Amino acid sequence: MAEPIGCEVLAYNQSTESENKIHDDTVAKQHGFRGGLVPGVTVYAYIVQPAVVAWGMDWLSRGAANVVFRKPVYDGDRVRVEVKNDGLRAYNGEVIRGHAQHTRAAE
Repeated sequence: MAEPIGCEVLAYNQSTESENKIHDDTVAKQHGFRGGLVPGVTVYAYIVQPAVVAWGMDWLSRGAANVVFRKPVYDGDRVRVEVKNDGLRAYNGEVIRGHAQHTRAAE
């Protein structure tokens, strides 16, 4: 079985027209953010990508991940998922965006 390896992606905010206006640049800036926030579900997808690549649809349908969002990710940010393997079917890692970090464990 393959071990998860890190990856790098360019963040994309596909929800600028969402009813949740925190994804809109103007509204997010009014609340002190640099711009509209990339949705958590999108950041979650970046975080679990190593698990899906290594363990496939089996993990996607039955796996689990504990995720903590500590700082926002913005449209256009280059984000890197760093992985530290913790056994055959588990890993710990971080999404790094400049000074932002999101930690998670997947199994």
